[in-house]
Amino acid sequence: MKITINIECDNLEECIQISKALEGFKAKQTAKPLSDERVGFELVKAAAHRGDRLIPLTKWGEYHPWPSVGGLRYLVFFAETNGFQACVRRAGRRVLIKEKAFFEWVDKQ
Repeated sequence: MKITINIECDNLEECIQISKALEGFKAKQTAKPLSDERVGFELVKAAAHRGDRLIPLTKWGEYHPWPSVGGLRYLVFFAETNGFQACVRRAGRRVLIKEKAFFEWVDKQ
């Protein structure tokens, strides 16, 4: 998912101040001035995805910095005693983590 915001400013300096205030967005100035010689730019940011995706335990680190793969393995090993079983799905020998359920589980801790 991508979020796009178009912003019009009175001058370029104002646009620069606004873009600095909105850190995390990539600002790109429009090719032509907007109406009445107003300057504008477009902010684009990829939205954080926390849907119901299943992430392989071994690939968790590619999506989230915490917890480590070793920490997740610990949680999976003791899933029946710590309530983590709601976050775990198994497909054969592959262990998958339900992303949304994981963050809900963290909020309950």
